[in-house]
Amino acid sequence: MKPTPQASFSYDGSYRPVGSGKPLCLFSFILLYRMLVQAHVQLAWFGIMQFLMHMKSSQRHFQRAMSCILSIKYQLLVHFSHDK
Repeated sequence: MKPTPQASFSYDGSYRPVGSGKPLCLFSFILLYRMLVQAHVQLAWFGIMQFLMHMKSSQRHFQRAMSCILSIKYQLLVHFSHDK
């Protein structure tokens, strides 16, 4: 039994549905990171939630998105702990 083709998700926030030629950028994690660093926390988390709503149809994509977000959160903790 052959595996069915899956949509792919990459860490730069681009999303490639099955059969599409070009990636559809749903959200850029780099932009999110900058927004968070600049203290636009509420707007950034709204963006994250919107992104996850797109991703939740696929458990694998959801887990990748979550690990990406946790990585950003960790980097921010390190970033702000150095500022003190």
